[in-house]
Amino acid sequence: MRQYLSGNYSESSYSFNQLPNSYDAERAVIGCFLFDDTSFQRALHMGIKNTDFYYPKHRIIFDAMIKIYFNNKIINVLTLTDFLIKNRKLNKVGGLNDILSLASLFPTSAHLETYIKIIINKSILRNLIKKSMLIIHAAMFSNKDIESILESAQKSILSIRNRDVDSKLIPVGFLIKDAIENIIKTQKMGGGLSGVPSGFLKLDNLTNGFHNGELIILAARPSMGKTALALNIGTFITLKLDYSVAFFSFEMSSLQLIQRIISSESQVDLFRIRNGNLSNLELINILKTSKIIGRASLYIDESPNMDIKELKKKCRLVSKIYNIKVIIIDYLQLIHHKSHQKNKSAEIAEVSRELKLISKELNIPILVISQLNRNLENRFNKKPLMNDLRESGAIEQDADLIIFLYREDYYIKHNTNEHQKGLTEVILAKNRNGPTGHFFLKFFDNIVKFANLTEFDR
Repeated sequence: MRQYLSGNYSESSYSFNQLPNSYDAERAVIGCFLFDDTSFQRALHMGIKNTDFYYPKHRIIFDAMIKIYFNNKIINVLTLTDFLIKNRKLNKVGGLNDILSLASLFPTSAHLETYIKIIINKSILRNLIKKSMLIIHAAMFSNKDIESILESAQKSILSIRNRDVDSKLIPVGFLIKDAIENIIKTQKMGGGLSGVPSGFLKLDNLTNGFHNGELIILAARPSMGKTALALNIGTFITLKLDYSVAFFSFEMSSLQLIQRIISSESQVDLFRIRNGNLSNLELINILKTSKIIGRASLYIDESPNMDIKELKKKCRLVSKIYNIKVIIIDYLQLIHHKSHQKNKSAEIAEVSRELKLISKELNIPILVISQLNRNLENRFNKKPLMNDLRESGAIEQDADLIIFLYREDYYIKHNTNEHQKGLTEVILAKNRNGPTGHFFLKFFDNIVKFANLTEFDR
């Protein structure tokens, strides 16, 4: 045990018989590959990797089969032996006799999934042992603060379930095949969105939906409808698409958010919902709508004054427990970073970067509401620009999408006609993977709901 606590841990510290493994399952899987040329592709789709094979010779064989497969050749004894000879690796796997013995096993490929699950489970257990030893070492000897140690431990354990720790380097063959399959699938669907729809047609046309790993910034001055639009998007995703959504609110209580959702979905005036001045018909409508909302996979966290480390920890947990597809955060400037409390610009820059990293780690879109600088109020033209973002440099760099909201009626309240009232310009100022542009939505502030437009389009 002392060698592990001193940080000298390595897999080789155990003998083959001590670490979890299944020699027979590994041989059976390789035998299936040699016996049935369709089994290898099935195995790849199950997520098996060369590191899942415990015995070095089996890893070498699997690596050879990957190269054969992505050269569009059939995997059999002849092609495998030829590859190993050319690359001077035949002796490392036990020679021709060992290859022939694998081929002579004749395992039924009907049991392939069972064999692969055994191999992957043993691989996960080995990884768990390794990570546990590293966590013990960090707990005993690390000079980091307790939050950093806990965050690192949590991330380490969750990554085992994700099986993404050792997959930083991906063969281009995998990427090409996946990309082509995605292109063909999209083409067969007649186009369509490749990401999660927002529920707003023109936004989806520009962005092609929200994509995994994207950091999306929704910014505006106060009272423009930032939270309303974010809630509208979140409720559409969970109610219409049946996806799980997490909403972190650092400004509003969960009761206020639920009242807003009920108002927008039932189209009953929010003010009357709050003061209870409702007709029987409106109450019936609210109760009916509430039953639908109550079944939605929407999870709200109203914790105030949250540190970025705590937020990341919660994001990881809810993502795994509830299979979250989209995270919404309201709002960026209320997230703290302990190491930069005296420098707000540096704090926001670090928070922005951490949010981008967690979106990539969890492989889901994260929509973050942001405030704009007050300086734009001094301009004649008050439409938001990129440098109106508070601490804009870091946010502009990290974000994949930056969306601004602008309502002219907010500034010319007394001279607004009915057609202009609530007309909101949505400005897609940055789109890392597509075009920018702008369009209009109609905002009904009494029910805190945005709607797609036809007659108001410009």
